[in-house]
Amino acid sequence: AREKKQMGIVEESYQQLINISRQRKEFEEALEYYDLYCELRDKRLSSEMIEKLSELKKKYEEVQEQLVDTRQKNSLITEAIRKKMNMSFIGRSQAIRKVYDLAMMAAKHQDTNVLITGESGTGKEIIANMIHFVSNRQDNLFIPVNCGSIPEALMESEFFGHKKGAFTGATADKAGYLQSADLGTLFLDEIGDMTFALQTKLLRVMENRKYRQLGSNQKIKSDFRLITATNKDINELISDNLFRVDLFYRINTIEIHIPPLRERRQDVEPLVHYFITHFARTLNKPVPRLAAGVIDILEKYSFPGNVRELRNIIERAMIISQGDTICLDDLKLRNKICLACKVNNLPCMTLEEMERKLIIETLDKTDHNIGATAKMLGIHYSTLSRKLKKLNLSKNYS
Repeated sequence: AREKKQMGIVEESYQQLINISRQRKEFEEALEYYDLYCELRDKRLSSEMIEKLSELKKKYEEVQEQLVDTRQKNSLITEAIRKKMNMSFIGRSQAIRKVYDLAMMAAKHQDTNVLITGESGTGKEIIANMIHFVSNRQDNLFIPVNCGSIPEALMESEFFGHKKGAFTGATADKAGYLQSADLGTLFLDEIGDMTFALQTKLLRVMENRKYRQLGSNQKIKSDFRLITATNKDINELISDNLFRVDLFYRINTIEIHIPPLRERRQDVEPLVHYFITHFARTLNKPVPRLAAGVIDILEKYSFPGNVRELRNIIERAMIISQGDTICLDDLKLRNKICLACKVNNLPCMTLEEMERKLIIETLDKTDHNIGATAKMLGIHYSTLSRKLKKLNLSKNYS
């Protein structure tokens, strides 16, 4: 701006000198001033033209970037809607119906934070999707993030985004998860794997929904709904100083626990029929029958991988089955059926029942010394105390 002003002053000076030279009839000198004036004017006009072209180019690039973002957003929304349309809530057990009722209640309150707990493979992301697509935020993005899959060095950039030049390799502006989830839902899977430092920054964002991108001093506001999930014991992480207790209180306004499949065996049969129909359609095969005993065997299986494992079992059976019937051999489970139940000729037990049995036996060996029992089991004293309370054993061994 200063350079333009100076050039304008010089141009006016040349014009005055031209007029003075003409009045004196010094035409040769006037011509020299006129040449200098034209050269300076052309230089100014060229500079202005370059500046305008640069602005037009910048606006064009911004429009193109917005177009790409819009196309990506529309693509993601379309894909998410497709998943929603194909997603069915399968199960008839009382435990899974309770999960469904809690999810529907959470969906009615679009700003309420939800914590979903359960073992790997129980379907935590499906419940998160369901909450989002039943809520008033359904027309905006559902951003799923696996906290355990992001390298620690990139976590802050991935969550908050960065400006061009913020660090080595930042060649362009980048929107983070928080910005992408604006007006939608941010789903943080395996939040127990989030670093303590990032937990602190996330807590600050949760307080006012404002944050700064790396390399910027400007605050950005993002109106997102937070849903988190974990297969870890958050209370144990808090005791081990690996998780902030104040963040825990922030994220679990509503807590939804999904029981493992082995604790709701009533859901095995409807899930089996659902997966068979699904893979018959995707593999372009007729829907097969189930041989006698298949459902009975599956209902007795311990399913360490939960619903995800059942899905893989049925998919494999559908692929290798050559006839119109799925047999026991197609399941490839003969050496795995209730493996935990057969060790030492134990009766069929759930994981919780086995844990209860092991703790009681160890307590008996240590003459009910909780400290010695915790040491023998390789866990913290506080962890054992919580387990005793959870298993309703604290009154007997306090």
